[in-house]
Amino acid sequence: MSKKQALMAYIIISLLLIANVIGDSIYKLSIAGYWSDRILFWMWFFSTIYIIKIFWKKVLTKIYFGLLITGIILSILPMMIPFFAIVLSTTGGGLHFKKQITPEYRLQIVGYGVMGRPLMELVENRGLIEKRVANTNQHVAINDSTRIAIWSIQDAKFISETDSSMTIQFSGDNVTSKMTLLKNN
Repeated sequence: MSKKQALMAYIIISLLLIANVIGDSIYKLSIAGYWSDRILFWMWFFSTIYIIKIFWKKVLTKIYFGLLITGIILSILPMMIPFFAIVLSTTGGGLHFKKQITPEYRLQIVGYGVMGRPLMELVENRGLIEKRVANTNQHVAINDSTRIAIWSIQDAKFISETDSSMTIQFSGDNVTSKMTLLKNN
């Protein structure tokens, strides 16, 4: 592969990664599958190392490398919270639970921060992309005083669906309870 081809491939991977980040953060859309985002990130990461290595003699490459290192250092400074979020989201370490509850919907519990509660997400499969249609960080209520903590959920079962909500039965800590998730429209 020539240097020009490698640079074009790197630009395409970088643009795909930027589009994925923007789509995920603004429109709640992502590439289909939990691991596809992570694979795209690691392709970008390793291709960045390759591009920096083959273009090291260029001044712009050294500036780009300096900006990347500065970004990593700045993410570590505030108690490493952004750094841990990046590490947990790119390695899959933030995934606590995942289950395909219907052919169209996947329920996942993720925690990308070290100080926050995990987040329960309902993800709708739309072919090559997925959309987060509901999310909550509330525990599953059994009654007024007893709850199933999000991080102790062991199973989830689809019960019913309407245009604006989905009811799911959760199991954990030897108890079972139903919860209705409101869809984001």
